[in-house]
Amino acid sequence: MGFRPTVLADSETLSDAQTKEIDLKGLGAISAIEIEVTAINGSVSNKNNHIHHLVENIEVVDGAAKYHQLSGIQEQILDWATFRRIPVVHMDETPSVYQIGEFIIPFGRRIGDRDYFLDVDRLKNPKLNVKFNIAAVRAVGTDAFATNTGAITVKAIVDQEKTALSQKGYFRSTEVYKWTTAASGDEPVELPIDYPYRMLFFRAYKQNSDPLGALSKIKLEFDKPKYEYLFEGSGHMMRRFHLELGLPGWVNKWIYGVNGDTPELPCMRNSAALHNVDGNLRRFISLSNWWKGYIAYTLCDHTGAAIASPETHEIGLYTWMFQNGLILPFGEPLLEDNFFPAPNYKKADLKITQGSATHAASVCLQEVATQ
Repeated sequence: MGFRPTVLADSETLSDAQTKEIDLKGLGAISAIEIEVTAINGSVSNKNNHIHHLVENIEVVDGAAKYHQLSGIQEQILDWATFRRIPVVHMDETPSVYQIGEFIIPFGRRIGDRDYFLDVDRLKNPKLNVKFNIAAVRAVGTDAFATNTGAITVKAIVDQEKTALSQKGYFRSTEVYKWTTAASGDEPVELPIDYPYRMLFFRAYKQNSDPLGALSKIKLEFDKPKYEYLFEGSGHMMRRFHLELGLPGWVNKWIYGVNGDTPELPCMRNSAALHNVDGNLRRFISLSNWWKGYIAYTLCDHTGAAIASPETHEIGLYTWMFQNGLILPFGEPLLEDNFFPAPNYKKADLKITQGSATHAASVCLQEVATQ
């Protein structure tokens, strides 16, 4: 007995620009939905063009009602915060190879949660929609993803025995606000107070720029000025989350490049880099400037001569901020029913102090909703 996977799509081909619709009707209690997207690089290279960029939106809907809505990158931040491990992000710039991205929609505290799940039998026409755009970063070609190579696999983790479960609710994760940051000033955001909060998470992205400089301070008040829940610098928030749940871990990437390239990884504020010596090719690889996500890449042979013809080498970074995600959990996420009672208040005001311009920024909220 219990929750087990049901395959809804098995390596089905995606067109270069498509919203893949998956029917969820009749599946009953869904603990999570697992999505895997793949695509193949062009015949010359595919530098700094990652598979997670291609998944522009993931949503679970019933008509106009949304039960989940995040971008692929936001989904991976949520997966890191929920499962405390980095999802599959197979990034490879080598010509003509696959890249693989994993995206998991959690409707409960863990896979197989028998208290919190989404019961689609209570919905009229439930659908999973995955918006895919193979040219999100660059148009298809020999130096990008190859045309018509996208594919998707989807599994729903469902209660296949249809046992009698007593549902307390489900976790509803959505983007509630997005904007482009300014060089200074505060960005006000009014949060919904329909359901208890489990988690807030933030993202700010700009090439070769520190996200903590863009979102320098976070203030959250309820019934202002009645209750100031949080007023803290983003760097302190990041470190406090690490104390509670640990660092995200290693992120690997296969770089196809030459000396002096600036490869990008979906992680910031890295505490260490992997300096590697490849014994087979007798290459010396050194990384620097990794704390902003873009890496200064030194590639030399054993004599110190710079490598000018592209080669593939695996590098790894131990990241502090996966996908530039900044997490604010409400209480200890592993504890049972440990949620913030937002409906007890009349208004929730979020104020974000900005310190760097032109970052693409967003705020996402995970609520404990009822059906």
